[in-house]
Amino acid sequence: MKCIVRNCNDKQLKKHIKQAVNFYADKLMHKNFSNTLTVTVKFDEELGSQYYAKVYPTDYFDPPHKKFMMQLNCDLKKPLLAIAHEMVHIRQYAKGELDTYHKTWKKSRVKKGLDYLELPWEKEAMRYEYRLYSEYKKKFNYSPKTGKV
Repeated sequence: MKCIVRNCNDKQLKKHIKQAVNFYADKLMHKNFSNTLTVTVKFDEELGSQYYAKVYPTDYFDPPHKKFMMQLNCDLKKPLLAIAHEMVHIRQYAKGELDTYHKTWKKSRVKKGLDYLELPWEKEAMRYEYRLYSEYKKKFNYSPKTGKV
């Protein structure tokens, strides 16, 4: 997977972000599939306090999706945990499980008005995020430090 990191001045964190994106991709997808994808990870002050992170395809109207923008809140204490969550969404978009309008999940219509925690794609991402993050921390002896990105 090609990973581009923007707005991160911390060289160690930047290295870990690229490494984590590829590690999570390898855990979530077949290597031949993930090698066709590009993700740009950007720390974004304009994301606001409403979101920790979000991801969306940048080839929005041209599925199957291969290019993604992941925006991270600059105040995140554990950016690699948020990246683990968002990487699940990248897999969902790339495999066509989640449509860009969030109206269908695995080819079925999703009931309108569901709470965030009830959305099936969010349930799946939450099931994976801590396991992926824990595996990464253990394998790469990673300990998050707080500070400016």
